[in-house]
Amino acid sequence: MGERHKVRTGHKREYCSNCLSFFVPPKNVRVRTGRGRVSMTCKECGTVQRYPLAYARKG
Repeated sequence: MGERHKVRTGHKREYCSNCLSFFVPPKNVRVRTGRGRVSMTCKECGTVQRYPLAYARKG
């Protein structure tokens, strides 16, 4: 619905950006943290999405 009306839904990290599968950890997504970011790997298509951690310190 958000795509049709060009409205942000805030659910960017709940779906794979490549195959659009819904993330259900640990069933179809692997979540790792390190180096100030979160890496989410889709187990269905292998796409890796990386997001910065909100509390990570610089330097």
